[in-house]
Amino acid sequence: MAIKWGRLAAAQRGRFETLSEQERFALFLAMQYGRAIGGEGEPGADGADCVRLALCAATGVAVVGGADALMREVFTVKNPGSDEIQAAFFITRKDRADGEGVARKGTATHVAGVVGRGVVLSFEYPRAVFRTLEELWALCGLWDYSLSIRGLDREALGRVLAEGDDSREGDVRLREYFEEVTQ
Repeated sequence: MAIKWGRLAAAQRGRFETLSEQERFALFLAMQYGRAIGGEGEPGADGADCVRLALCAATGVAVVGGADALMREVFTVKNPGSDEIQAAFFITRKDRADGEGVARKGTATHVAGVVGRGVVLSFEYPRAVFRTLEELWALCGLWDYSLSIRGLDREALGRVLAEGDDSREGDVRLREYFEEVTQ
């Protein structure tokens, strides 16, 4: 027996539209499990593509930037509630080489989207994997990072939407998920 993938996708499309934003965010993150990613400095290496894609699928707002930009611009809520869209940010405790540049102390160099209670999807070379927050805390200690769980700032997201900067056009990973709409 074979799965009818087209029928399965069509059935899930209606269900996706009935979910809350937080549930859509978590579901879209989970759908990225096992996806192959680039190496250091390539798209997806810091996890931002995955989180931005899930955020756009959940809210309809495309946000530009890597892990640090996400943390400073739209994931600014400290101590978020469990029903909020959340992300876990790796923040360097010292200046360090990062790709072709330098990540300054206090800079977020990696982000993992929170899928559910204590579980994240983390893009780690060569693919996206599920990890527990306990595992992330341990990894941060080994690599000399701190970990900060942040919630989505709705006002900041509203400003991105009001600015009308639809970055999907220039983002290869986001563009593959959207159809061009003509009138």
